Amino acid sequence: MADALQDLIKALNRREDTQAISSFSGNATDQYISSWLSEAEAIATIHNWNDDVKKQNFASRLKGPALKWHFQSTRAHPNEAYAAWKQALKDHFKHPADRDKQIQKLENLTQKPNQPVRMFIDKINSTYNAIYDDTGNTNLSFKNDLLVKILLRGILKPIKTLMVLNQMLPEVTTWDDAQRAALR
Repeated sequence: MADALQDLIKALNRREDTQAISSFSGNATDQYISSWLSEAEAIATIHNWNDDVKKQNFASRLKGPALKWHFQSTRAHPNEAYAAWKQALKDHFKHPADRDKQIQKLENLTQKPNQPVRMFIDKINSTYNAIYDDTGNTNLSFKNDLLVKILLRGILKPIKTLMVLNQMLPEVTTWDDAQRAALR
């Protein structure tokens, strides 16, 4: 009897904890998916939920088109891990303003003092890959032009000066060339 009562209290508390997460429908008038997920993640952290509980509780707060997407996603990928489910949700309901902010962030990346060049290059790559999907793209001129420009604009001045003094810049025509020149 005591165990049953304790289980009931746990269930009611979890329901109350889950209700603290606002609902998300995915409609144009709804908040950005990134904002909703940040709020939900904060609540999950407070309650120390593992990934399985997060996925279950977050899904219980979906409505309308978002709930429909979840059912279709669950049918297509029944054992999908939380991280993959979360990324698919973000990708599906990404607001154009979110993408614009990411593009602006990419274009304004700068190397921090004491940040190794390799870490700066990795940051450029990861930010670019979060925005653009180059899978199967054979024409990489856009990527090359954009990332070379970002690297040369954002790299610390002494490293850029060294690249100029060593006459490496004329060799830079692709993103791979730029990375090699910066790492020399």
